[in-house]
Amino acid sequence: MATPAFLGVDLAWGTRGRTGLAAVHGAGVLCSATAARTDAEILGWLEPRVAGACLVAFDAPLIVTNPSGQRRCEAELTADFRRYDAGTHPSNTSRPELAHGGRALHLSQRLELDTDPRSPTTAGPSRSTRTRPR
Repeated sequence: MATPAFLGVDLAWGTRGRTGLAAVHGAGVLCSATAARTDAEILGWLEPRVAGACLVAFDAPLIVTNPSGQRRCEAELTADFRRYDAGTHPSNTSRPELAHGGRALHLSQRLELDTDPRSPTTAGPSRSTRTRPR
């Protein structure tokens, strides 16, 4: 099996902000880095890199099902990093940008990535070689 592509997406919440994109070699060496604004630009950079085995890490909400407030993971991260004046933005479906899944989920779907490799509805861990970290 070929070495998987390891890709990072520091996703802007909208198309006015810049999204950071990075590819890391299996040995941990940065191969490529750039910035993009539109989904078309992001997909244009990612598509050739996810053709085979890959792991794509989105720094953005991916699975949002709560109608209001923060997700548990956001509350825990904010509690851990509060002393550094850092935390997360609350992600919930009442936010217009997340009402229908959000940007990270839509990009993942367009790339046909397995977005929930350990879903309780599946029989055990995903066998997909095209995924994002849980």
